[in-house]
Amino acid sequence: MAEIQANLIFDINLYDEKLLSTLSKFDNPKWTEFGEVDKIKCISELASVIGDKLGITEKPELRFFDGDENLCGAFSQFDNIIEINKSLFF
Repeated sequence: MAEIQANLIFDINLYDEKLLSTLSKFDNPKWTEFGEVDKIKCISELASVIGDKLGITEKPELRFFDGDENLCGAFSQFDNIIEINKSLFF
C-alpha cells in the first residue's frame, strides 16, 4: 500500500467578506430552515466562491445524490466531478 503525503498551502483570506457571507448560510437555524433546493444552492455558491478565491479556472461539476449515510461522496479527478450525498444535509 502506498502512502501519499502532501503539504498543501492555500492562499485564501478566511475573513473575506464574500466568503464569510456565504458561510453564514450554513449556520443554524438558517441551514435547518432551508429545503433541499436551497441547500444545494448554498453548497454550489460556496464551491464557486472558494474556487474563485483559489483561482481555479476549471471548477469541478457538483453532482448530488441520495445514498446511504455511510457514503459522503467522491471526487473524480478524471471527470472533474464532486459527488455529494444529499442524505448528509441534515
